[in-house]
Amino acid sequence: MLKQKDERILGLAAALDSCFDGIGSRIDGLERNLGTRVEAMELSMDRLESRMNKIESRIDSIESNLRGVKDSLGALLYSRQTEAAK
Repeated sequence: MLKQKDERILGLAAALDSCFDGIGSRIDGLERNLGTRVEAMELSMDRLESRMNKIESRIDSIESNLRGVKDSLGALLYSRQTEAAK
């Protein structure tokens, strides 16, 4: 009888060990999947940041060009006013 109980305990221990191995494998798979998703999100964020930097650079360029146009128009207006005053 004691031997049967020992065998049952050993069988249950083996079953539990197998369950824990399965759970561990599942957790490992989930961690890998999550890691892959995080890497993909980080890549997406890097691409988004790169695009934002390009847009900011274009905006800076447009602002610079607009300041140049404003200065040119101001000089032209001053020139016309000076000519009209003569």
